[in-house]
Amino acid sequence: MSRRLWFLGVALALGVSALAEPLFAQSAPGEDPLADAYFAPELVMAHRERVGIDDRQWEQIGEEIRSLQREVVDLEWEMAEAAQTLLELSGRELVPEAEALAAAMRIFDVEAQIKAIQLRMLVRIKNALTGAQQAELRRIRGGA
Repeated sequence: MSRRLWFLGVALALGVSALAEPLFAQSAPGEDPLADAYFAPELVMAHRERVGIDDRQWEQIGEEIRSLQREVVDLEWEMAEAAQTLLELSGRELVPEAEALAAAMRIFDVEAQIKAIQLRMLVRIKNALTGAQQAELRRIRGGA
């Protein structure tokens, strides 16, 4: 697969994953308490050579991103269906409470599944990196 196509696939995955809230929604707006512990795929990809990521690591990270893509796209369809149901129910003069709550709970369940998939990807990307690579990515991210 050409590098350009691979980057396009990664961009799509990142766009999909960006649709979900931060991993911990209780955080202050715009703040994710785990952001400093993990490395965004785009950071790793942008600095592959500087960090010294080898071909095996590169393929492993790419597979994690592709896995996220496959899983999240299916879940987004489920969430869209549940959201449509909730919207239709909410548009009624008398809203069937149990049905509306069930549709909302399905949305929340899918959001939780997406967050778990995102965290799994971030953990696996971090675990694919050596300590020295992680330190270099921290320096890059910190602007040093």
